[in-house]
This record gives sequence, C-alpha cells and structure tokens, in this order.
Amino acid sequence: MDLAPYHRERVPGTAKPTTNTRKAETQAWFDKYGFHYEKDDTLAQLRARVKLLPDTTIYRLEQEAGLHGHVLLWQPPKHCDFNPIELIWAQIKGWVAKHNTTYKMADVYDLTKKAFDRITPEDWRRACEHVKGVEDEFWELENLQPAIDPVIVNIASDLENTDSELDDD
Repeated sequence: MDLAPYHRERVPGTAKPTTNTRKAETQAWFDKYGFHYEKDDTLAQLRARVKLLPDTTIYRLEQEAGLHGHVLLWQPPKHCDFNPIELIWAQIKGWVAKHNTTYKMADVYDLTKKAFDRITPEDWRRACEHVKGVEDEFWELENLQPAIDPVIVNIASDLENTDSELDDD
C-alpha cells in the first residue's frame, strides 16, 4: 500500500498527542496505552515523554485488513518503482498519448477507457515480475538478505573447548 493520505485515515483517538493536545487529553492517552508518567508532570514534561514513546496510530485500512486476517505492507515513500500499478498506469498513458489526435477532453476520456480495457492479466504478471526484480536489485545494492538464516551457537561445546584449552596451559 502506498502512503497516499487517503490510505492513511487514522482511527480517531489512536494517534500520539501533538503540541496542540491539552494536558488532560495527553494524560488520558498515557493512561489508555499504559505508558508511565508522573501525575504532577507539566505539559512540557508530558510532551517530552511522548516523543520517546512509540507511535500508537492505527490506520482505518490496517484495522479493516486485520479484521479479515490480512496485514498491510506500506511502501517506502517516493519509491513508485515498488508499485506495479505505476507501470500499468504508464502503459495506459503511453497508449492514450500515441492515439490522441484531437486533444479534446472527451476523446482523451474515451481513449483512456479503451486503454484500460486493453490491460490484460499478462500485463499485470509482467509488471509484478518487474517489481520483484527491482526489489531484488535493491537487496543486492544494500548488501542485504531478505531473510537471514539464524546463527546458532552451541554454548556447551564452546565451554568444553575452552576448558580443554585451559588445561593445556
């Protein structure tokens, strides 16, 4: 999911307090999420504590997806190359530009509808494969692994080796 504002509608009452939040509302937020504060803290002290705490914002789409057993993955900002719909949209715009001879809005509208009808499941498959390739390139560029195997250290065998090495000295 991209980070467009219309995808990030907040569930009321879940966001962290801001500098405009009143002291009583800030204290209520601390109580709601079980975060510690002193009852005699000033508003400035509460705001300083808020900055150190994790974000509690719940977005409506995340909540709805969770109700159906899904988890949303948010795309990094300004990385449209991770979104296959951008490739499809480019294909549509290219087709419309190629076939637009009148430059009238009504004709552009009709051409756009035709371009949408021309998109096939194969176009989507290719776009998704391309995005997977881009993701793999990013993993390589950052010298990261998408999943790292755990490192298992057997402490008992290390202690046995250490004891025998000490005996030799």
